[in-house]
Amino acid sequence: MDSRHPFVSMFYDQVPRSFVADALRTLFTSYEQGYHLCQDNMDSSEAADVRAQVRRAVLETNLRAVAGRYPTADIKVEKNSKRSSSFTSLSFGPISMTASKVRSPYGLPRQAKFRAAKIEVQSSLFQVHSVVLTHPRLYAILTHGSDTTVIRRIEDGEVNAGERFAQAQLLYPAFARLVFPTSERRYETFIDLFRDYPEVVAEFLPKVEDVEVTPVVPVRLRKPKKDDA
Repeated sequence: MDSRHPFVSMFYDQVPRSFVADALRTLFTSYEQGYHLCQDNMDSSEAADVRAQVRRAVLETNLRAVAGRYPTADIKVEKNSKRSSSFTSLSFGPISMTASKVRSPYGLPRQAKFRAAKIEVQSSLFQVHSVVLTHPRLYAILTHGSDTTVIRRIEDGEVNAGERFAQAQLLYPAFARLVFPTSERRYETFIDLFRDYPEVVAEFLPKVEDVEVTPVVPVRLRKPKKDDA
């Protein structure tokens, strides 16, 4: 992320940094709440099936509550084009935001008409890095997700689920970014929330030096006897 990019500057001109920190904190707590809702009320097989949907519902609810503490925030609950699910749209002046789970830190959410409409409004702005911003709207997506490879290894018993590292992987997101899409498949710049708000991340994730590591026991080879030759 280039902090000098005009879209990042425009974003922070309108959106309080304290809100971004609160939104990241809410992401962590929503993941944890969703995990326990599933684990405490379902067998592990069903819990794994619906965990992502439950976390999404908890996060959407909690983001609205957090935004409600900021007087400049405009909060809306909208329906997708099929009217089969709801999503939260937050605005701070000309900045609008939604949240989506993605597979990797570099990914974008699947195609959706409501996102396409928001992206189309700003796509003409993404021309060159030094573009002068005169357009009234800017759209950011809070993308987040888990390390599914590690979680699969934990669930398969390859990693001790009792270790702090494993617990953190099960309970919390592995990444979070605010991306500014140019289309439904590309974005030009982003804000890495884990990097820019380390004090929030440290409230939930153990430091690397605090993670329990199973010591490697050296193998001693028996010296061959003369009759072994």
